[in-house]
Amino acid sequence: MTNIIFQARSFVQICDMLMPKEFIEKHNRSLPRYTSYPTVPNWKDSDQKTDKSLLNNSIDLSKVTSLYIHLPYCESLCTYCGCNKWISKTHAVEDPYVGLIQKEWSLRIGSTTDIPLENLHLGGGTPTFFSPHNLKKMIEPIKERSQRTADSEWSFEGHPSNTRLDHFETLKTLGFDRVSFGIQDFNEKIQKAIHRHQTIDEIENVVQNARKTGFNSVNFDLVYGLPFQNLKHLNETLQKITLFWPERIALYSYAHVPWKSKSQRLYDENDLPSAFEKYEMFISAKEFLIQNGYINFGLDHFVLPSDNMAKKFKEHKLQRTFMGYTTQNTPQLIGLGVSSISTSSEYYFQNTIKLDEYKKKIATGSLTFSKFKMLSSDDKTRSHIIQEIMINGRIPLDENQLSLLCDDSIEELNQFIKEGILTFESNFLKMNPNYLFLSRNVASLFDDYLKDKKAVFSMSI
Repeated sequence: MTNIIFQARSFVQICDMLMPKEFIEKHNRSLPRYTSYPTVPNWKDSDQKTDKSLLNNSIDLSKVTSLYIHLPYCESLCTYCGCNKWISKTHAVEDPYVGLIQKEWSLRIGSTTDIPLENLHLGGGTPTFFSPHNLKKMIEPIKERSQRTADSEWSFEGHPSNTRLDHFETLKTLGFDRVSFGIQDFNEKIQKAIHRHQTIDEIENVVQNARKTGFNSVNFDLVYGLPFQNLKHLNETLQKITLFWPERIALYSYAHVPWKSKSQRLYDENDLPSAFEKYEMFISAKEFLIQNGYINFGLDHFVLPSDNMAKKFKEHKLQRTFMGYTTQNTPQLIGLGVSSISTSSEYYFQNTIKLDEYKKKIATGSLTFSKFKMLSSDDKTRSHIIQEIMINGRIPLDENQLSLLCDDSIEELNQFIKEGILTFESNFLKMNPNYLFLSRNVASLFDDYLKDKKAVFSMSI
């Protein structure tokens, strides 16, 4: 563990860096997060009769592949969470679910062997809800039918309260080298409101265990905009996490989507900070992290210069997928487990989000897709531009690219230029680093599906 000496800017010192309140309110809109384009609300319901032919024509298992496994179980409900999860106090659910993952893996790959596997990520839910024994039982058949590529990253998400030393030891033996912990905030009142309880001692324990067992990259997830949270709370949390020096930090804006995640109705919306208060928190946190040596990229990520992600960012080689920012350029992703998403260069697929339906389909030997999207040439072009905005903060200056904008979007683009959000730099329109928090707004200019205005998203700030 490394102790870092720092001097965070006070609120008074960052005041002259802040945009006016009216500016923030003007740009705070309901917009997608753009982990994909087109976004999931614009996908079609799946037809089981065509699933297999679509998949067979889309996924080429001789090509480099990434794998995501969704493990939905949690011991308790974090009320802020919008992920697909299933609360269970009994761990008897583990073994049957592992069997389902094994069956789905066999269904997806058939008799293929030696699949070149680059990324492997265990997400949730809470992957460390599962015992080390069951995680090993799940991963070993995957390793038997694949070959890990040279530049790969294998990672898992762990809860600080239930990730034990034997989790690290087992997963390290299996080939995992990265871990991500959801920290959110250390304040007790906030933890009580979001029903997420963990102590500084538990954080210290899991980080020490990660380092001791040879994990070369630790990520902390923080969330700003939580109920009862303010600038002081977030700064106190940041001061505590610098004791652990995580290689990567994701500073997520709390997404209030109670129509999607009913647990968010368990606290009063009046207890949520305003858009401007959230903006204050983000700018303060950003300055603090940069002063302490982190590089900011994309909408909300920070990385130490020594981490491979910093190198890839400087080389403009990062990718943004359903698993988040990644150092590998792997368009082909196989998603296993309830609600998981699979991608190829031509299609997106999503497994059913209902656990009982997922179980029934796997038990009958059926593929589990509930939605899919065939990507048009226009989709691919727009997706590339949105990736450039969300990763590198820039728009390629090309007539073919800019011709995609409708009159309203051109007008908004010009307004962004007038406001200094976008500036001309070489062959790009580059986002001013002080405005990266508006990446979703800039990306939305190229979203051809937003004009239908059927879907409702979280607010952009």
